[in-house]
Amino acid sequence: MGTTYSDTMLPASACSGLTKGACSIVRIQNGSMPAGRDCTGNPQTDMNNTNCTTAAEQATIQAWISAGLPQ
Repeated sequence: MGTTYSDTMLPASACSGLTKGACSIVRIQNGSMPAGRDCTGNPQTDMNNTNCTTAAEQATIQAWISAGLPQ
């Protein structure tokens, strides 16, 4: 993801055709983000790993994207 809103608008190298912001949920759910934290992307599977995003955190990120973050 980015450290500023304008960073999230940059093209993502990990997700062809998406911005870094839109790519973030893809990467979280495929387990590649956060890198090196042994996350699967499934909140149920990852619930005991505090390095991984919870279902509520994933829902917040998805809502932010769905609310109008450019793809």
